[in-house]
Formats: sequence, structure tokens, C-alpha cells
Amino acid sequence: MKKTFKVLVCLSASLLMATGVFAEKTQLYSLDGRTLYVDESQIAVYTAEGMGWFLEKPVTMYSADGRSIVVRADQVEAHKNVGWFLEGEQTSSDTAQKDENVNTEEPKSDTQENSSENNLVAIKYTDGTIIKAPAYQLDMYKALGWVEAGSAVTENETVTMYDANGVAKEVKLSEVSKYELAGWTKVKPDGEYITVYYYDGSTKSIPAASAESYKAQGWYSAYDEAVYAYAAFGNGADVVGATKLLEEKKYELAFNMVQDALDKIENTQSEYVSMLYYLRSMVTDTWREAAKSPLGFINYWFSEKDGKSLIVFEYRNVSNSRISSFKINFDICDKDGNIVETNSGSYFVNNLQMTPCEKKRVAWIITKGDVAASIKNLKVNEVVFSDNTKWNG
Repeated sequence: MKKTFKVLVCLSASLLMATGVFAEKTQLYSLDGRTLYVDESQIAVYTAEGMGWFLEKPVTMYSADGRSIVVRADQVEAHKNVGWFLEGEQTSSDTAQKDENVNTEEPKSDTQENSSENNLVAIKYTDGTIIKAPAYQLDMYKALGWVEAGSAVTENETVTMYDANGVAKEVKLSEVSKYELAGWTKVKPDGEYITVYYYDGSTKSIPAASAESYKAQGWYSAYDEAVYAYAAFGNGADVVGATKLLEEKKYELAFNMVQDALDKIENTQSEYVSMLYYLRSMVTDTWREAAKSPLGFINYWFSEKDGKSLIVFEYRNVSNSRISSFKINFDICDKDGNIVETNSGSYFVNNLQMTPCEKKRVAWIITKGDVAASIKNLKVNEVVFSDNTKWNG
């Protein structure tokens, strides 16, 4: 697939100020039943006019003759005004028709009847529903999202659709999108089947003619494309968030965000995965330069084991080589910040050694654990690599 993920990296820079690193996803809805989770910074983009996504779940409405449509939540009242109603409800006009003792209309002449019939206009809603409405209501319906469907179209028009086995069915235009999402197609299957992929590695064998309907659900003919879609729609926030954390010098958090994304989809040769590996290298390189050391310090805490006072350090190997041992210096301070103990020691990594990007916890015995409150002057003095070369701080 000839796509470049440099676009996402560039976009991430411009989105940094608007993107919350740990922002919760917001659920959006479409009229055809699909849902999508996006970051808060993306809501305005997806809900813009013409994009087809809405913050509120669409509502199904009904007409007295049994038809149904799906409308935006903010258009329910407007549709009620032109005769549509919610499930379980009944319009006042329906009630009047069923009450034989109630009749508020004046008798119409034959001329009026013919005039009304001649002025009906076929209109179509965004979900495919087609009805006939009085011409004088056309502008009102257009304001609600309907468009003229042409004089040759009627509300009962159907189209032939096929399932995976080639079984044909006449489907109303208002239900086409629903059938497409279920795998039906307007093109009769010719026996050719293809494999489609989802970003999590799932695969399906489907009729070739159903490819487009599956694509609308996030399935693609190549795994690389599925991963790209995963990256582009919402989850590219992995890159944006990690880049923001990196700029804030929160190196461990940036590393973890990239690694968490890699853990989901790293078993592929996709371009997005390559970009995540590149970004991870950028994090470790920047971290190494800032620390001026092959070891990136993460955290420390005081502990106790077998009656001995300990200080535990967390480090990450931000070099490109295996580490065999390292030496550090540090001072122990009391609650007032006074140095009460000075330490220097070497830690030898186990036989597996410390691989690039690996995190390790190391502990030193201290003598002033009863008053230890903090440390200062922590420094990595020496790192020995697996090839016996050394780095000195």
C-alpha cells in the first residue's frame, strides 16, 4: 500500500495543543447504525456538516402507513410536525381518523382531491427512505435533510440484493444500508471469494462483491490497509499522545504509550507499525541525550527486606546495545534534605543481560533507612556493554 505515515507525524505536531493525552473517547453515531469512538479533539471534525456523525443516537420514527425512517435526535420534533411519530406513540391525526364521531375537515371537492394528488413530490431521506409529500411542504422537508427523489421514484421502490450464497431478495430502498452492513450486496456473487482483514488480525472469507460493505465496517483486503485505518481513525492518537509526552520530557510515559500501541498490532510489517518503532527509537534517543547516559532513570522508592533497609531504582536501557553492568552514585537525605549517607555501587545484570528498551529494578542496601526520606546527586558513572566496551559518565 502506497501511503505515508509521515502525514500522521506532521499532523500530531499541530494537534498537540488540542489533544488530551489521557482523554476519554466519545461515542458518535451515524444514521445507518454504525458507531465510532473518537478523542475529544476530533469531535468537531466528525460532527461537521455533511460528515454524517452525531453526538446523540439517531431515532427511528414511523408513519401511519407503516413506513419508518431514522432521523437525527434534534429533528424528532420537526418530523412529528409533519406526521411522523415515535414507537408506541400515536399522532393526534391518527386518533381523529379512528374516532368516527370526530371530523374536523371540510368535505373536499373532486377538484381539490385531484389538485392535492397532482402536487405530491417524491422525496428521499439520507437513509434511503422515499415518500411522497405535498409540494407546499417541500421546503420544510429539505430543511430536515430530505431531497427530491425524482418523479419516477415512489416510496415503495425496491432493489434486488443478494446474500453470500447468491439468494436474491427485494429490499426497500430505506433498508439497503442495513442489509449492506449485514453483508448483502446489489451485485450477485459470482463465486469469487476474498479474504478481508481487521486491524486486530482477524480475517474473514467473503464474496468479492461484498468488499465495499465490509470496508465500511473496517475490514480491508490487505492487513496493512486495516492497520492504516486503525491508525487514522481515532487510534492515531497513540502517535499524537506520545509526541506530546516526549515534548513534555515525560520519557517513560511516552515510551509506554508507544509500546502499548505496538503490543496490539506489532505482529505485522505494516507501515504504521514501522512508524511506531521509529517513534519508540525517537523517544529512547531523546531520553538518552537528555539523561546524558545509556540508562534512563524512571523512579525510586525505599523498601525493606529480611530486616534490611533498601532503596530500589527503576532504569530503562535507552541505548542500542545490551548492558552487562552499571555503576551509580547517590546520596541519602533525611526529611530536611540533609545528606545522611553516601553510596556508590555496581550492579551486574543477570545472564540474560539488559536488552535495549528493557526496564529493570535494582536494589541497594542502605544503613540510614530509618531516616531516609529522599535522594540527591544520583548519577550513572559507568556502563559496561555485552561486547565489553564501556561508557563513562
